[in-house]
Amino acid sequence: MNLYFGLNNLEVAVMKSKILWIVSTIPLLVTLVILRFLPDKLPAHYDINGNIDRWGSKYEELLFPITIIVVSLFWQILINWYKKKSMKATDEKEAVGALNNAKLLYVVAVCMSLMHGVMHFFFMYSAVIEASGDMKKSAFDFNSVITVIMGIFMIVIGNYIPKSRTNSMVGVRTPHTMKSEYVWKKANRFAGILFIMAGAFSVIAGLLYEGTIVIAILLALVIVVGIASTVYAACVKEPEKD
Repeated sequence: MNLYFGLNNLEVAVMKSKILWIVSTIPLLVTLVILRFLPDKLPAHYDINGNIDRWGSKYEELLFPITIIVVSLFWQILINWYKKKSMKATDEKEAVGALNNAKLLYVVAVCMSLMHGVMHFFFMYSAVIEASGDMKKSAFDFNSVITVIMGIFMIVIGNYIPKSRTNSMVGVRTPHTMKSEYVWKKANRFAGILFIMAGAFSVIAGLLYEGTIVIAILLALVIVVGIASTVYAACVKEPEKD
């Protein structure tokens, strides 16, 4: 069984790892290439209303891409751990469960890298416009942009959460779900639907509204999803055995 899973998924695992690191390193590589063309000083921080309250060196633009790589390394370590767990599994059920969790973490890792990469390029583009025009306020509403991107991320993750198996990293993790595979499946299927709905509402809100109200809507949706999923998990009962 272990040999089957190892040989059958080795090539796919290598390809996925390459995709993750390509996505994760592109922001840094592109930033290094265009760094020489950027203004020496760029907006480095904004207040809650989008006003520029600090200017910094253009080299600060390297911090976010480096952070993306560090976070991806963290995800890669977790993915490798689940892969090894799958290889060492003594039965098919355990092997498949670990492999599914590795796949879910891979999706999360790639989506996060893409999301942060898009944010980085957008923020850098906005900063260049603001520096060139000697502006005092952000050229775009960052709250709306972040909400739309987060909404898309939630929709994607919502499609994969129901496929996860019991683990301590991703999914609805409560005393009830961790003790029962049945409750885990039911709760995470429910949470997946809520994530998709909340993501769709977030995208719509980001396109229709601006300012702090958009972030407030996003946070409210995330809190509602978290509370509703936890309550649902507590209410799910194991089917009675004959």
